[in-house]
Amino acid sequence: IPRPATALTSSRPGTDCMAMTAAALAAAAVAIQDESLQVADNYLQEAIAVYKLAQQWRGLYAKYIESGKVYPSVSYFDDLAYAATWIYIATGDATYLSDAETFYDQSLSESHVSDNPYQFNYENVVPALDLLLAGLTGDSKYKANVQAFVSQWLTHSTADSAPVFYTKKGLAKAHPDGTLQHTANAAFYVMVAAKRSIVGKNYMLHACWARNQIGYMLGDAGKSYVTGYGAQPPLKTPHKAASCPPPDVSDCTWESAYYTTDPNYHTLRGGLVGGPDDSDQWVDDRNMDEPSVSVSLLNSAGFAATMAGLVDGDINMAKCQQGNGFVSGLLVYSCAASWLHPAQIICLSCQPCWKSLLLVLQFSPMHRRLSKTLSSLECYQGTIH
Repeated sequence: IPRPATALTSSRPGTDCMAMTAAALAAAAVAIQDESLQVADNYLQEAIAVYKLAQQWRGLYAKYIESGKVYPSVSYFDDLAYAATWIYIATGDATYLSDAETFYDQSLSESHVSDNPYQFNYENVVPALDLLLAGLTGDSKYKANVQAFVSQWLTHSTADSAPVFYTKKGLAKAHPDGTLQHTANAAFYVMVAAKRSIVGKNYMLHACWARNQIGYMLGDAGKSYVTGYGAQPPLKTPHKAASCPPPDVSDCTWESAYYTTDPNYHTLRGGLVGGPDDSDQWVDDRNMDEPSVSVSLLNSAGFAATMAGLVDGDINMAKCQQGNGFVSGLLVYSCAASWLHPAQIICLSCQPCWKSLLLVLQFSPMHRRLSKTLSSLECYQGTIH
């Protein structure tokens, strides 16, 4: 298959693409510096060079690169801020931190980075900037944004017009077109924010929420959305290596690999599809234009990162059913909760919090620990910890 090379130049700019490339190189330098300072320095120098060109050659890459239209950007200021932030982390040079905050403010002034500010993905890295800059600067505005992001994802709403709403089987989805990609990214985000104590002191409560969402993807609700894993996994996701028949069976053609209704010839292991609709319904159909059945690096990034965090922290169902780190506990800021059948609803007035909290406990063996759990809860800025 022909794969012609393309390039970004001063006459064919791509600030967004170049800035994110610089951010990736700088982040890689930070990650590998303990193993190889030489390699880390090579990555960092390349990151700085690409970042400078990203500032000089202003423009969106999808305008000049055909393949860029698949993942277009509407802004590049958040990307520039992300690159500057990671280069600052790698170098400690305050100039880059100043750049990051300047580009951050420019990104917000455009007010169109994302229709839903609680969707964190390649197109909107402002939430990630809030998380990084909160730790680097100590500025309360970044911390407040992180807390708002986490609170929105943990607030149980069944109104599909809410920025984040919950399906009947417990999946948190971003409005209006959120997929498992956004949920997996949010799960990773929540774990990092909790580990850095930006959203209270109870890491387990937040980690168990993340485990609950990842559990949904792995099949806890009755169906797996990860290829090659769990109960009723996807069998027809469009993926060339998985869809094409072996050479001794047939040539790989549209008819043999794509238009057929048979399952894929080969098992793609570990691919997260886009996932179900708002009613927890999903059709296993080989359609490259349908995000719900497609696998991608965008889907896998947050999913793999969250899984790594859960494994590293040894977060499992047994631990999540103990104490106040229970997997079925969800925080809500209203006592109007007729939507929670079947569930046991307990409305608390937790002092000195300024809001009543709703603690929702799904029926499970852990309800026997209810008294012990409730007596151990405390409040921190409107959240249980």
